[in-house]
Amino acid sequence: MNSGNTIASESLDALRVKRAMECLREHGLTVSVDGATVAPTDALPEVTAETQVGLRLGIQGRVARTDESFVYPVALRAADVNRANGEALSDAVARASLSRLMTLVDAGWCEDLPDGRRLRLLGVTARNDREYRAVLSSLATRRTLQDGTVIADIAVGGSTTIAPTITETGTHRLASGEVGVLTPVTHGELAGLGVLLDNLSDARDPRTARSVYDIRAHDEQTNNVRDRYNRGATTEDMTRFLTVAGWVESGEGEAGRLFFREAEHGELLEEARAFAHGFDVGNGAVARAFDLCLECPPRADITSPEYLAQYLVDEGHVAVTAEVFTRHGARAEIEVQQETTKVISDFVTEVRAARSASDRSRPLAFSYVLEGEPAGPVYIDAGGRVRYWDSQSASRLMIAAAQLGTSFTSKDGTPGFRPSHQLPPTVVQGVFETLKGHGALPPLHYVGREPVLTREGRVVSKPGYDMASKAFVTLPHRDRTRWAREYAVPEKPTLAEAQAAFEMLDDELLWDFNFATPGDRARAMVYLLTCVGRPLLNGSPLFLANAADRGAGKSYLLLIGRLLATGTPAATSFRVGGFNDDETEKRLVALLMAGGRFLHCDEVPRGAKLSGLIVTELPTAIDGEQERRKLGSNDAVKQTGVIATMAGNNVELGGDYNRRVIEVRLGSFGTSSPIARTGYRHPSLPKYIAENRPMLVAAAHTVLLYGLQNPVETPGYGFSHNWAATVLGALTHVTNEAGVPVHEAAMDGFFEKVDEDDELGEEWGPLLEYLWDRRGEARRTAADIRQDAKSPLQGQQRPDLPSSLALISPMLPETAQATAWGKAMKAVLGTGIPYRGTRYVLQAVQKAASSKRSNFYFITASVEGERRIPGRAAEPEAAAA
Repeated sequence: MNSGNTIASESLDALRVKRAMECLREHGLTVSVDGATVAPTDALPEVTAETQVGLRLGIQGRVARTDESFVYPVALRAADVNRANGEALSDAVARASLSRLMTLVDAGWCEDLPDGRRLRLLGVTARNDREYRAVLSSLATRRTLQDGTVIADIAVGGSTTIAPTITETGTHRLASGEVGVLTPVTHGELAGLGVLLDNLSDARDPRTARSVYDIRAHDEQTNNVRDRYNRGATTEDMTRFLTVAGWVESGEGEAGRLFFREAEHGELLEEARAFAHGFDVGNGAVARAFDLCLECPPRADITSPEYLAQYLVDEGHVAVTAEVFTRHGARAEIEVQQETTKVISDFVTEVRAARSASDRSRPLAFSYVLEGEPAGPVYIDAGGRVRYWDSQSASRLMIAAAQLGTSFTSKDGTPGFRPSHQLPPTVVQGVFETLKGHGALPPLHYVGREPVLTREGRVVSKPGYDMASKAFVTLPHRDRTRWAREYAVPEKPTLAEAQAAFEMLDDELLWDFNFATPGDRARAMVYLLTCVGRPLLNGSPLFLANAADRGAGKSYLLLIGRLLATGTPAATSFRVGGFNDDETEKRLVALLMAGGRFLHCDEVPRGAKLSGLIVTELPTAIDGEQERRKLGSNDAVKQTGVIATMAGNNVELGGDYNRRVIEVRLGSFGTSSPIARTGYRHPSLPKYIAENRPMLVAAAHTVLLYGLQNPVETPGYGFSHNWAATVLGALTHVTNEAGVPVHEAAMDGFFEKVDEDDELGEEWGPLLEYLWDRRGEARRTAADIRQDAKSPLQGQQRPDLPSSLALISPMLPETAQATAWGKAMKAVLGTGIPYRGTRYVLQAVQKAASSKRSNFYFITASVEGERRIPGRAAEPEAAAA
């Protein structure tokens, strides 16, 4: 950096200036006189009153060391983390666990720049220029871009120079350290600074080497795991990955170990732990341990960075829990020697006032509100997920906010504070119970890693907490300018804007799928809008992607919804079947505790009939209605915010699934193999979504927002929550390419399909039809029904009995058999049982007021709500009554 300022010799001792110039020359640094560089072979000019000498530490210069290596100067120009404009950098430092490095850097030679940034002057050691250039090329980035503007950078190479900042009066704006003393950083530490700048940037630095990995295309958890793994992996690990990938070691290079593969050459930079290759053919790239491991994964099912990151965490290669939960700034001190109620009150006050260390705009704790009732204290993690506090973890929240201890005065009169590392259970319980109450913490209704919609028809897009909407948007700093630029939703969308938004989503995201019918394509759009709009809803049906053929895109379709809604493929897996209910409940509780959204079964066994109590309850429950007990604890977590999804081949809907599931069927590909298909609109939909997610989410929000602002009456389809009114209601306004309202196309035949898949209809329908045909609505006893079922009707075969009746032993006495039939029929009394287009209902009345155990039974039958009467035309139920 060239400050553009010079020091007039008349204001300085000429001898001191001369000595300074000689010192610079001796150390190989650049000397500039009157704006012109003095070549190393030129004699130094005389210092006169007219001479202006600019003292500059040249980037091209290097300082020789006694071990034949060199120190190369590097400048980090970024905001001061202790000032208001340094909040983003400070939060990024905390998230990347680089606090110690930045403390070291900020304590060295630093100067304040006129633009408000801080210049940190560093020195990195390399054996030669080639190694130095290789180290620089291995950095993730050398500058942070926000909406096209460089807000931070690492100044190296080219015509850039590093210089002390000199004012007009000849004084330096020295913020810390000593002028001329470069702060030493290792290759790994310099790489960490590159990762820090990359995390803050909303675009790739086009000057950096080519890399297959762009952090903007992946979720924060994956990026953090990648960074931690790269820091901890050894060169032996990288050598193993290279060997598996076909690279062969060929000797020692100037900066590391040399490798070759076919016509390509590469060099493993051991200190920087980076592999540079392809620079000799003009297609240079730099890979680190995570990238090499992704090229040759340890398991065949690891097909993406997200899957590799999860594997590394599961196998213990990376610990992602190293960051200690704490508040921003110094913790308050609470005196233990006071009344317990005062201690509780002080802790509550500090928890309410505390802000997160990783994002000072975020309260340390919120009160999560479900349908008007507080569900308990929660916090929002760095990934934007809502996580619950409970009585067992409440002490962690309290310690993060304040420190309990005892004040004392030392012998020399100095006051001190002796912290206590144990919190009394009475205090913990008192604080936790208080925080669970109304008004104890900032209320939270909505949260998202992207802009959110509210049920009142508002858009909250500004990052941070919006008190008016009780919403928190936790956009990563590096994504904020991108979302501000690309996410655009009209305050009051028009019908034309909603239709255009729908068509864009339909074309871009669903074009490449082979749906069985237009209705299935419409239901796929229902799924996508449910995924995006889940924070608006107080419940969600279950979604099943079903197909006859393998490779039809079932899991892919469900993945698209997750990526669109949350930016990550993450889902908690489960297995279908009642025998898996215990394990499913454990996984559901883990999902709720982690603030996740998707509970997913990726492979229902071919031809299986769905069953299982836990997942059957999910689709109709209202958020907050049910609580799930945590394993090994008396605490419970409220069930909220979940979408259950399944994928399988020729799956049948059993139990009550038929009225709780929205099924999307993928069509057959005929004789060709689906995996051999080409000509896709988007060869990689996940990549397309990652690159265009703000625009796509804005389109989904436009459709939903128009529906919220223009509500229409929509059938509830048997659901007690607001899903149908919100999602299907929005889709009543837009039409598909055939001009049919999307809601109508999606739900056409829903009730008929429910009846068709009804298990009770299959089991009890034949018997009830047979009995009704025999005697209509005539009253009869259980013994009469048993006798009628066993007597053939002219022209008809006797029906197959339901299993509960068929298992009654014929060896029992007649009266015992009749009693057993009566007990078995109680299971379906009053239940509408569809069969072959007619709905039958078995009902019972007491024979006499004094009898509670002996009943008469009769059967009613109706078609489309009109009561059937044998021998007469159908008439409405009301008229018949």
